Amino acid sequence: MRAGAEVVIEKDALPVAVVKPPEPVLRLLSESLRLAREHGSTATLDGGFAKDVEAAIECHREPLDPPAWD
Repeated sequence: MRAGAEVVIEKDALPVAVVKPPEPVLRLLSESLRLAREHGSTATLDGGFAKDVEAAIECHREPLDPPAWD
């Protein structure tokens, strides 16, 4: 299957499933916040949120080693 291609599986000329690439897994925080605003979210972040995120990133600087099937 080529990248981005969809495959429709049929039985008796009726579609029963669609196989397609998954949606992207990685998303920037700024993109997540934009999507939340677009979907009407009224959530607010406390003042220490950015510091907490930076601290979490600093604690996990090793490269991600996902399973081979990812």
